[in-house]
Amino acid sequence: MLLDARLTKEVQTLSDAGYEVHVLEWSREGGFSGKEVMERVAFHRFSFKAPYARFSIVFLYPFFWCWVVLRVAQIKPDIVHACNLDSGIVSYVCWKLRLVNKFVFDIYDGFALSYVPLEHRTTFRIVHLVEDKIFLDADVGIIPSVARSRLYTRSSAKVVAVVMNTPPDIGRNQLPNLFKSEFVIVHAGIIGEENGDLELAQVAGQVGAQLVLAGRVDSGFVKKLRSFPHLSYLGILSYPEALALQSKANVVVVLYLRSVLTTRDEYAEPQRIYEAMMLGKPIITNVKKDVIEGFQCGFHIDPHDLRALRYSLEQLIRDPNLAYKMGMNGRNAYEKHFTWSRQAQILLTAYEGMLAQSDDHPREGQHLRPNTTLLTKHNASIWDHE
Repeated sequence: MLLDARLTKEVQTLSDAGYEVHVLEWSREGGFSGKEVMERVAFHRFSFKAPYARFSIVFLYPFFWCWVVLRVAQIKPDIVHACNLDSGIVSYVCWKLRLVNKFVFDIYDGFALSYVPLEHRTTFRIVHLVEDKIFLDADVGIIPSVARSRLYTRSSAKVVAVVMNTPPDIGRNQLPNLFKSEFVIVHAGIIGEENGDLELAQVAGQVGAQLVLAGRVDSGFVKKLRSFPHLSYLGILSYPEALALQSKANVVVVLYLRSVLTTRDEYAEPQRIYEAMMLGKPIITNVKKDVIEGFQCGFHIDPHDLRALRYSLEQLIRDPNLAYKMGMNGRNAYEKHFTWSRQAQILLTAYEGMLAQSDDHPREGQHLRPNTTLLTKHNASIWDHE
């Protein structure tokens, strides 16, 4: 089962459109390896234990890359669709080696933008130049926002397909609230200090709310969470499970304390905000100010201002009508502007345009099945929910 939110949606969209889809994924927890077919999609798993959020992971990339090259040579796909730079490098090489006809580069996060602190200017420049070059050369370039696209040369030289991080519509408030507390706060995503979870736990206790966390977390941080009796940690969830959890919330909180470019208000594109809007939930966040204030669907705050966080929560607790109105404002905006069906059509249109430009003849030595696409992602077996 795919646990990455964006990858789940893209695989389903391509499969439903008639593409023969293969997914190459690196399972960094180990476990099952080999090939598995589910709902017409073939999953090929590279099972090799590796750390998260550690620089040492770069020394293990060559093992994954070699495995990808071998699988590409075996499957012989028409298209390779790379998700992020770590998969983009090896996919780009496969394309240049003429192992595939078409190359799609899908920048989920932006490596330099999301993982290199702004003060490390030289490292940022080198990593971004590599990503910029691959994005420029690709047959199709996909990115989740117009603002981020402007950070790449391709935006002024070629067409960029902007596929936003919006969710499929599973229906507003379809599941009952199963928690004991009358007011439930949910943060489903990457759990840690840099996402404000300690501050959120502290303020939730002050206002008498229950805090429910789910997602990838460092074992050392889990120990800190145990000191809060009103807090529940549910572990790592699949994408459908994460949506189901958020449907039980009274409010969805999305905070970023990290000093990287994609946590700045103008470049942030967290899918959890759109998920909350789809579910009709009010939002408290420090990003997407234009969306939050423009559609009046929540509170935009300074993540370091605990008084503002507490005030926002107290407003929602004391005034259920306000909470409902904000939730409905978000839901209406989702239906008018942010449905996944809109994004799916952009993705398919980009594919159709790419194939229309093809000469319809395989390269010398290739024996390809029509419209076979292969998606690569180094951590597709873990739900890294931005």
